[in-house]
Amino acid sequence: MQKMMRWKRLILVISILTVLGACGQKGELYLPEDHASMSSETE
Repeated sequence: MQKMMRWKRLILVISILTVLGACGQKGELYLPEDHASMSSETE
């Protein structure tokens, strides 16, 4: 039973580290400018 708990804990730690390490790997997030939404409102 203890061996099973170690594996679960190891998998949990690896998955958390993977998610945290993957944050921002593709560069900055794309944020559209407000001008695009304003131009669609004027049409």
